[in-house]
Amino acid sequence: MFPQFSTTAANFSKASSMVFRMGSDAHLYDDPQDANIESLLDSKFDTEKAEALKRLLALMSQGCDVSNFFPQAAR
Repeated sequence: MFPQFSTTAANFSKASSMVFRMGSDAHLYDDPQDANIESLLDSKFDTEKAEALKRLLALMSQGCDVSNFFPQAAR
């Protein structure tokens, strides 16, 4: 399927380093509702707004309806 990722150790190492460089936001899937998304979206800090948008994407990928956050996210 992916010839660049054959089963050799060197290619496995290359693939794992590519995944490591992408970063990990897996913590968003642990409990995406633990943070108050409304307050993060209303924050004056861009990093908190980005965190809220990531959490919304995590919720959407799990099939949750996040349409009630649209007005705040669209600002």
